[in-house]
Amino acid sequence: MYKKIVAKLAKSDAIVLSIRAVDGNDFSINVKPGDTIKAIKQQLWNEAGNNTKMNIGLDMVDFMEEFVKSSDISYKDFSSHSDDEQIRLLAKSGKLYAAFWNFYILVYDGHILEDEATAIGIGLTSGDPMCFFPRVLSTKNENIFLQLFMGIKRTTPEIKIGINDLLSSPHGLPIISKLKVFHSHDSPVDAEQCEYEMRLLRTILLPALIKILTGDASARPVCLPDLTQLYTRITEYEHSVEFLQDLHDIISQYKAGIVLHLSLSVPGERMVNRFEAEKREAIHQSLLQVTDKFETGISNVEGTESLWCPIYVGPARSFTNYNYTLAQPTLQLCGLNTGTTIGDLIESYQHHTRNPDQHLQFLIYDQSKHEPHMLVKDIIHAKLQKHFFYFHIEIDDDGRDINELVNFIGGACASPSKIKRRRKKTKPTAPKTLALQRPEIVETDNLAETPEEEAPIEVQSNQKERNEKPEDNDIDQGWRQCIDNRSFRENAVFTVSREYDFDITEEEDGSARGMTFEKAEYLDRLSGIIASKAQAEWENKKVGFEKLQREHEQIENEIRAKEDLLGDHKIKVHEMIELKAKEMEKFVGLISSVKEEKQEGYKQIDELEKQISKLESKVLDIEDQKKELDSKSEQSSDQIEKIDKKRRKLEKHIEGEMEGMKTEGEKIQDNIEELGKELSENCEKAEKLATLEVQNTVTETKPKENTSRVSEFLAQSIKEKEADLECPVCFETADIPIFMCSEMHLICCRCRPKIRECPECRLPYTGAAKRHRFAEKTAGELGKLKKELENLLA
Repeated sequence: MYKKIVAKLAKSDAIVLSIRAVDGNDFSINVKPGDTIKAIKQQLWNEAGNNTKMNIGLDMVDFMEEFVKSSDISYKDFSSHSDDEQIRLLAKSGKLYAAFWNFYILVYDGHILEDEATAIGIGLTSGDPMCFFPRVLSTKNENIFLQLFMGIKRTTPEIKIGINDLLSSPHGLPIISKLKVFHSHDSPVDAEQCEYEMRLLRTILLPALIKILTGDASARPVCLPDLTQLYTRITEYEHSVEFLQDLHDIISQYKAGIVLHLSLSVPGERMVNRFEAEKREAIHQSLLQVTDKFETGISNVEGTESLWCPIYVGPARSFTNYNYTLAQPTLQLCGLNTGTTIGDLIESYQHHTRNPDQHLQFLIYDQSKHEPHMLVKDIIHAKLQKHFFYFHIEIDDDGRDINELVNFIGGACASPSKIKRRRKKTKPTAPKTLALQRPEIVETDNLAETPEEEAPIEVQSNQKERNEKPEDNDIDQGWRQCIDNRSFRENAVFTVSREYDFDITEEEDGSARGMTFEKAEYLDRLSGIIASKAQAEWENKKVGFEKLQREHEQIENEIRAKEDLLGDHKIKVHEMIELKAKEMEKFVGLISSVKEEKQEGYKQIDELEKQISKLESKVLDIEDQKKELDSKSEQSSDQIEKIDKKRRKLEKHIEGEMEGMKTEGEKIQDNIEELGKELSENCEKAEKLATLEVQNTVTETKPKENTSRVSEFLAQSIKEKEADLECPVCFETADIPIFMCSEMHLICCRCRPKIRECPECRLPYTGAAKRHRFAEKTAGELGKLKKELENLLA
């Protein structure tokens, strides 16, 4: 099916894969077509960064503690090492590598890859993207990364899951379930049921979906899901599940578009894109609710829900370019629900491949075996697009036909333009040889054109027909062992029988079609080449087997020695366990206390979750209020302009008043100086008249009256200036230096670095901080007034 693609991959020296990681450290690796996923994982481990290797959750802490306890290095010395050295020390045991791939999964084309698969078996080509991410997605960025990666497809879309045969339909073959048997249109009852479900889709579901998309114009997003293909193909669907599968694909693509819309937002458009994303999310949720309600009432089995992701079941994709044609087919299934079990998948595979005798005890998913009673929904990774369940089965190492073997062993011995091959019409006699006996696929593209009077070449491409009619292929037991078991008997004779071979003729007009001496000589030479090559291969395998036998005996001796060492090691381990028993008791006590703290933490987490739910509801209310305030703010723009004009007039008036206050302050200062002089003169007179009590009383009363008036005037002036210099943020009196906005609203030097916009006019501060020289002058006058007041009161 994919012969040209496989041939191209087999000829390539290296396949360049683009590896993407959650942390953004992307890189590329070169793999060979025959490399397994296990080897590719090892290469990914070598190329991954230290931060990625150490980011494997709480297991990293356990590894560090175990390493420090089991080695002579202290925790302080271990921490002093570089990251590369720490990784090297922890990776010695191999546990860190295993924990890394227990924490991460390797994903390609929307599904998890099995370790046994080969690059050519999966159909990897240069430029294909591959990623690894945590099994449990814990952050928002990880979820966004996975949703975006799921939208990237492989470069060869004609390969769905692997290079072996795929049994499928446009939407997949139905799952054979005990809860719901997928019906056909053979019986009138099934046909009527299908017509009923399709009529409900046309009359109920589709109008409801259109009503959602054409609702309130103010709440409608700019981009809507495209349901055109559902209308155009409504008459082509045979079952309602096919329609619903396409509908869920459209909804999932729309959801991926929402994530992409938010992730590509530029800083200046985030608020607008957020409102657009909220509208799209509302449309997405409405479509899901209506669709789920329809499925619950019409198409779902009672107590179950449909899961709209394709399921593939087949052999492990450990093929090569030589044997992929011998592999069993892979099956694409649809109709998955929450009640589907592994047993249903096994039964579906046996039913659709028409092979009920194949007994599968389990299926494998994500390197783990799963029994028939297990539910599929509890096994699969819900975030992935498709899922591959596989089983192990042995296949031959070489599935090439006789033409490919001849070209591979001996090369082309004659010009293709002068050689043609066709089956003899006479019934073949019993074969006497081991070569050129097995009927195989004949590639008609490589043969010369057959004249009109000749019979066409017989092509046998169906392996099943060869298995069902063994009596037509009278092949001896030696050839069967050579081809099927890839082993040669000792002293086997490699000769060729021409009774069951191809006739070789030259393109000469009017010449006879019989076997000439030259043609017979060519055929003998060709068969001799094949026999000599096969004999040499058998001898090489024999030598290899003897070498393996010697290595087997050597390994057995080593195993015995290692068993003795293991016994000594067990004794040492027992002694170590006794020594460490007391320490373990302490650790058990610590673990119990930590568990209690953990339970308390869970309780606090529950309380916090309740508070979070309440806060979320409050956030929604606040967002509604915010929307109302935004609308009001837009309406108030005209009022702001009017107020701004008034403000400017007021500032001019204030400047005039300030000038007046300034002159008045200067007059007050002069009065204060005059009063100070009078006060000093009064004090001198008071000293002179100290002996006269009556006069002393009079002279003391008068300065007190003057002093009280001056102090009250100074105190009032100080209060007014302090009010003028009050900071609108901290409500403290601003001191030099004093800053201002573009509208001359002052702010103190302590609060200016903390905010980005004026607290009074809400205009943003731009450029360097501007000094309010007039306010600073007022602050200087305030200081002088305070000093005068202190001197007066003293």
